[in-house]
Amino acid sequence: MNLPPPLTREHILDTRRALDELARRIVPRPGTTVEEEVVAGRRTLVVRPDTGPVRGTVLHFFGGGYRAGSPEGAVGFAAQLAHRAGVRVALPSYRLAPEDPFPAAVEDAVAVYDAFSSRDRIVVSGQSAGGGLAAAALLTTESPQPAGLAVLCGWLDLTQAADSYHRCAATDPVFSREAAARSAACYLNGADPDHPAASPLRASDAQLAKLPPTFLQVGADEVLVDDSRAFARRLADLGTGVVLRSWPRVTHSWQSAVPHPLAVAAIDELGGFVRDRMGSAGGVAE
Repeated sequence: MNLPPPLTREHILDTRRALDELARRIVPRPGTTVEEEVVAGRRTLVVRPDTGPVRGTVLHFFGGGYRAGSPEGAVGFAAQLAHRAGVRVALPSYRLAPEDPFPAAVEDAVAVYDAFSSRDRIVVSGQSAGGGLAAAALLTTESPQPAGLAVLCGWLDLTQAADSYHRCAATDPVFSREAAARSAACYLNGADPDHPAASPLRASDAQLAKLPPTFLQVGADEVLVDDSRAFARRLADLGTGVVLRSWPRVTHSWQSAVPHPLAVAAIDELGGFVRDRMGSAGGVAE
């Protein structure tokens, strides 16, 4: 593949400014408390419902191609999930490229996970690049695994080898192979894209076998759909409990578009998995 021109510093800053502006417009649903903590040295927003005790914590990693994004941008999603699943949702920051390339984000994610896992029942989740980061953290940590892993529209293979980059190019208005290649180059900074902490789909069977029951949710027409499908197949072949939900006619990371009904429905589906893994009745319907 001919590599596209590298991302310029100004392009990266423009993307960050645009996402920050969107984040400032997000108002969490009523009855939600958002507090700021510092966990393992990382600024973390903790979102919880005001309706009573919670079952545990969802540790959620935001997306943004490892070069943009913030906890604030995921507050609307987190508030919806907190209410639907009866949990607190922790949104940690992590270092971004190009200032801090791979493996800085993984190091931060592992440190935050280790801190939370020692004090609560945990499900780890992430969206887009954050989904890849969530899986990478669990492949890297030496702490016990969480109750579950949820990957939403996950970017799980930084080699961009999936056929869906070509097959879904015309049906994905949000992400593309060119965007993936430029973001991966910025993040990896010369590191091997086959490294399992960069591309969890490339991990060995022995490494993947340590992962907990996993929920994957992805758009059927987005360029990352094959990453989720391949990851689900590998986990299933290893005997890991895995649920794959492929949604037609949605865009990449549509779960963030609350209060849109499709976003709320997707979060309801995720909430069922979270409740189930936290030991409550419910779960994800087949």
